[in-house]
Amino acid sequence: MNLRDNETIYKIVRKHWVDLLSMVVVTALAITAVIMASIYVNFSLFGYNWQVYYGILTIVFIVDAYLIVVWRLNAVCITNQRIVCQRQLSLFNRRVTEVLYHDISDVTFSQNGPLAMSFNFGDISIRTIGDADVSFSMVPEPEKIIELINQIKLEITNGSINPKI
Repeated sequence: MNLRDNETIYKIVRKHWVDLLSMVVVTALAITAVIMASIYVNFSLFGYNWQVYYGILTIVFIVDAYLIVVWRLNAVCITNQRIVCQRQLSLFNRRVTEVLYHDISDVTFSQNGPLAMSFNFGDISIRTIGDADVSFSMVPEPEKIIELINQIKLEITNGSINPKI
């Protein structure tokens, strides 16, 4: 993300780490399956059984690394001039949405389910004046993020912050 003149980053928010929980579970199951297969299943793939096991584990770890990189590249950047949401859909597929503070009409968040309440993450939705809806999912501490957005918007409205767009 390129910053504009006089633009200051207040916070960069990434999805909650719980988003990676399914990846951890699948990895643990794959490792367990490979270990159990090597112990209890006596098969010979032309003498290459250990290479097959290591190949499976290598593929699992490459997929995990890919998922972590894509997770890390998803971010919401809150500055003194705008909110920029970068959604990394895949390694070479990205969508960037920018919302200026004077275009925001409403900001809400929701926490659905016991997992979201326990780990304090939720979905933030920003409605703009033109009835467009920009949403971010699995945001950690969504109430603090909304407070920050509303505080910056109020300071811009009062003239405390001059966005200089």
